[in-house]
Order: sequence, then structure tokens, then C-alpha cells
Amino acid sequence: MKNHGAYAYSFDRDVYTGSFDTRDAALNAALERVKWLPAPITTVYTAHVTSGDPLASGHAKVVVDRMTRAARERHGDDAQGYLKVVSPKQLHELDVSLETVIKSWLARNGLGPSFNTAQAVCEHAVPLVPETPHDTSSSREVGVMGEGFDWQDGQG
Repeated sequence: MKNHGAYAYSFDRDVYTGSFDTRDAALNAALERVKWLPAPITTVYTAHVTSGDPLASGHAKVVVDRMTRAARERHGDDAQGYLKVVSPKQLHELDVSLETVIKSWLARNGLGPSFNTAQAVCEHAVPLVPETPHDTSSSREVGVMGEGFDWQDGQG
């Protein structure tokens, strides 16, 4: 789900549908959809939905470790000191740079997360839909199967 709005609705609190500007708009859409579902729904959920975390941060240490191993594999003992002393500040700088590059690459290639994070979930009871009113145009009601009863004159 792409996020144009900030709110969505769910019938199971796991899968959220839609993208609405307000919680009320999401709730109204859910209540409209409930009318068309084959099974009765008693509760709907609305939530503030944000795009999922692309997990683009925290890779600096892995990259430095991989570069160190690759240098040792290629150059043997001559590479023993390569990237041996990387400070926490330097790792942080690398991580910020990598995160920027990774997010840009994801966006450029349309590979961003397709999952979302739902926060501030609200539970809403679905109002009972009244049954279709009975046809009152006829004063006859079935009393015994196949026979009618006329309530006006008390005759069957």
C-alpha cells in the first residue's frame, strides 16, 4: 500500500486497507465496505499508517568487516592493518552515508518497502444494520403453512 493519506482500516488488525486523510474517512470507508462482505463483521480498526522501515541503517560494521576480510583474502598479511582501527564516530559517519545511498537506491528503483506500520490503532464497533422492514402493505400473515390469517377480521 502506498501512503498518500495517513490512515487506513482493517477488519483483523493485521492487514490495513486504503489511504485516507483522516481517521473518520477511513472508518466511513470501512463501514461502507462491511455492508458488502459475506460474513458479518462486528469490529473494524483504524490506524495511523506509515511506510515500513526500509532497514537501511546499521550496516556500517558489516561493510567494514567484509572489506577487511576481502582485503586479507586478496593481499594476505599485507592487509592485516587495513580498517583495523575504525572509531565509533567513523562507523556512525559511514552508516549515515550508507543509509542515504541505500534509501536513494531503493526509491530510484521502486524497491521501497511494500509493508506498513500501523500505530495509534482504534477499535470501532460496527453498528448493527437494521433488517429490511417487513412489507406492511398486506394485512395477511401466514399462520399455518400454506394458509393465511387475516388479522383484520380474525379469519383464516
